[in-house]
Amino acid sequence: PLQDRIKTTFIERIEKMREKYNRPYDPKEKEHEEEEKKVYTNNVIEFRKRN
Repeated sequence: PLQDRIKTTFIERIEKMREKYNRPYDPKEKEHEEEEKKVYTNNVIEFRKRN
């Protein structure tokens, strides 16, 4: 599904950024990912309500 694709691209983006800056994985990024997922889900729900 689309949400999985969005999630994987987001994770890939973090991976690339991590390689770029060569820094250890930051747990804060995980929180950020959760936030983005929440926002995305809310947007989808809002969109469905409108239609």
